[in-house]
Order: sequence, then structure tokens, then C-alpha cells
Amino acid sequence: MLTITASEGGTTNPAPGTHTYQQGTTVTVTAQPSGSNKFDYWLLDGQQKTTNPITVIMNTDHTLKAVFKIEQQPGGELPW
Repeated sequence: MLTITASEGGTTNPAPGTHTYQQGTTVTVTAQPSGSNKFDYWLLDGQQKTTNPITVIMNTDHTLKAVFKIEQQPGGELPW
């Protein structure tokens, strides 16, 4: 099984959740930032990876988290 999660600021394709794959399957997962946010890194079984999309070989159960940088929206200050 591949358990995918995402921090605030984006999602993934395939969507976050627990997905079942056959042993030996290669799975490509893409981080998709929302708005002006940016993809920062993956945590694959606790190890940081920066390639997006990422390829996971299903040789055991894995956990994968997409981490995004939240960007400040321009013009968010009050006019007075």
C-alpha cells in the first residue's frame, strides 16, 4: 500500500489517501501546489526527496507526503 498525504497549500495526483498496488509496480506521484504556493519537497518513508513528480517502486508499504511552501499573497496589507 502507498499512503499519500499533503501539507496545506496543495494536493497530489493520485489524490491523498491509501492506494493498493501490486508488488513491483512503479507509481508516479505529482505534487500540485494551489494558488501561488510552491512545491518544497517529499517525505518518502521519512526521507526528504525533491524530484517532482516522484517515482515510487512498490517493493513494500510506503508513506509519501508532499510538503508545500505557503506564499504570501501580494497586496495583503491594509491601505491605512
